[in-house]
Amino acid sequence: MVNYAVIGCGVIGEVHCYAIHSNRKSNLLAVCDIIPEKANRLAGLYNCKAAYNYKEILLNRAVDAVVICLPHSDHAWLFEKALHHGKHVICEKPLTTKPEDLYRMVELSENTDLLTTAGFQHRFSPLIHLFQSYINQGVFGKLLGGEVDFVCERTIDYYNSDIWHGKWETEGGGLLINQAIHTIDLAKSFLGTPLSLSGRVENKHLPEIEVEDSAAGQILFENNRSLSIKAKNRKGEEWQPILKIKGTQGGFTIKSSNEIVELKTNSQEINTAIYSEEKLMQDDANLPGKKCYGNLHDLVYSDFSEAVLNNRKPYLSIREASAANEIVLGMYQSTTKGETVSLPIKEYRQPILSNKAV
Repeated sequence: MVNYAVIGCGVIGEVHCYAIHSNRKSNLLAVCDIIPEKANRLAGLYNCKAAYNYKEILLNRAVDAVVICLPHSDHAWLFEKALHHGKHVICEKPLTTKPEDLYRMVELSENTDLLTTAGFQHRFSPLIHLFQSYINQGVFGKLLGGEVDFVCERTIDYYNSDIWHGKWETEGGGLLINQAIHTIDLAKSFLGTPLSLSGRVENKHLPEIEVEDSAAGQILFENNRSLSIKAKNRKGEEWQPILKIKGTQGGFTIKSSNEIVELKTNSQEINTAIYSEEKLMQDDANLPGKKCYGNLHDLVYSDFSEAVLNNRKPYLSIREASAANEIVLGMYQSTTKGETVSLPIKEYRQPILSNKAV
């Protein structure tokens, strides 16, 4: 079994604890938080050791892998320290808040024998894998691009629930970097390598926070594929992470990674197979935490633990996971500069938003 330690015992930390505890090849050895009550609660729930300083975890030789569930601005430095101490690493999304740290994490991950991955659990959806397989087979023809239409509600109570939320310094952004990034990541998984983008983020409805609650942009991918992004955080809105993928011979629209909104192919047999997979996913129970997290973290740990035990690469590399993070940071840079941004990002500056509610 692989011995894990979760650093950060907030809402997402508990989701990871549950997934590790439920996986037969994974063992939750310890949890860590600077607030003892948080660490003690999860340690009691999952019958593991509580620690209050990350150094204790990194110096524990029994810990095989570290799971980083800290505020976004603390991901990059702990990622590097964990590798330095010989630990495999799973890092929650986003990987980090600055391009230079993002590129450094990719470099570190590719120059070590230790295994690393990121918390993009929707990448592990069997429905997403099936769509990818059919794309590779040419079922939808030549891919042309797609659309992200992301809507959610994150109230001021949400932003007040943790002191690091809603601030450029610690969260690194708002709606895009913390919520819509999952849908952007799925779009990237289908469309390939992003090359450039233009966009604008704004704060229209939550003047109490520094970061964006609305965004719109256009991304150019390899093979002349394009992706439009519209995202908004609005009061009273249902969680609607919609992704549309278009090809010359069909396409599909999905909500999150488990619900089909629209499907167009030339084969009834393929349609039946896809809808059958969707039905299987709808029958699965959700893990603890917010409903939008879904039920796929267990698949992250199945893959990662097997990778550690069998000395193979995990399904999702840090380089692959970095692209959605890079797109989001590119949207912020495009807002700052007021122009198209080529990737990789250079001379990054976070935007200053007006915070004027309309």
